[in-house]
Amino acid sequence: IYVSPQKVVSAKLLDEIQTLNENFLLLGDFNAHHLDFDCQKTNKNGRVLFNWVQVQSIAIIGNDDATYEGKNCD
Repeated sequence: IYVSPQKVVSAKLLDEIQTLNENFLLLGDFNAHHLDFDCQKTNKNGRVLFNWVQVQSIAIIGNDDATYEGKNCD
């Protein structure tokens, strides 16, 4: 999934993807910044994605390397 910085990730779309199969991987560039993702700031995409992960009891796996080290998430 790619969510441009000008768009907001849709929790409804994430819910629909999850219903396709109980075993799934969700990969993408969500342009989601959240303090719990080791970012210095939190943005709307970060809040949506973080809340969705918490409600669904989904694990985020992988390392903490940013795909792009910009001003908001160093």
